[in-house]
Amino acid sequence: MHDRGCRRVLEVGCGAGFFVEALLELGIDAEGVDPGPQAQRAAARGLPIHPIWLEDHHPSAPYDGVAMFELLEHLPEPVDALRWCHRWMSSRATLALSTPSASGLPARILGRRFPMLCPPNHLEVFTRRGVAALLQRGGFRPFRWQSFSNLDHAALQRSLQRFFLGTSPPAQWASAAIATLAHPPVQLIDRIGLGISFEVYAENH
Repeated sequence: MHDRGCRRVLEVGCGAGFFVEALLELGIDAEGVDPGPQAQRAAARGLPIHPIWLEDHHPSAPYDGVAMFELLEHLPEPVDALRWCHRWMSSRATLALSTPSASGLPARILGRRFPMLCPPNHLEVFTRRGVAALLQRGGFRPFRWQSFSNLDHAALQRSLQRFFLGTSPPAQWASAAIATLAHPPVQLIDRIGLGISFEVYAENH
């Protein structure tokens, strides 16, 4: 968002406020909104965070950037949140979001065992077409799609043990060896857009 020249940014679902804090350190006028306990503690220690629901937030001026990281999957009506953001964003402002991908290779291989399928915590997991449709209904046009999995060697080894091999001593040895071989292909899967989660940048129109 810094590269897009955003100077006034709202993070929706900001949690403990780490992203808000990072933006402030870059000299960006940033604030967050989140009714959860982490946000309440962040607000208590002085961060510009509103510990309320999004629909109860009434900004003093429009935003030229809004972030919604790992949020849409938690919302019963995600398009309503997108429309609220659109209403309070300036012309050609930037929306940055991330959300688990039902189109990625991990979701296709694991099926019902895909760990991002975890109701009631995650109410819905979207395909790329689904995210695009949500954005269009909310008044946004995506201009960049990426995928990511956050799977380093240790995370790959844990996933292999959890979903396929178990935790016996031979399984631990085998999972370590396979994780070493699998890391380059996992990076390629992310680059071609088939990772665990989407990262999407869009502008309002």
